[in-house]
Amino acid sequence: MPLKRLPFKPKIIPSLKELRRFYNEIEDDGVKAIFLLLATSGLRSGEALGIRWRDLIWEK
Repeated sequence: MPLKRLPFKPKIIPSLKELRRFYNEIEDDGVKAIFLLLATSGLRSGEALGIRWRDLIWEK
């Protein structure tokens, strides 16, 4: 049975001005950290929320 194709839905990408405004409204430091990670890394929300300290590589 062939798979049903879903209609294309373009992503809505916020402007830098919108990102800054949203960031400035966040009060919780933990939420700010997750927001910055998502806004700057290209990670999907599930990937970002699944990161543990031991997953990070601190040395280069």
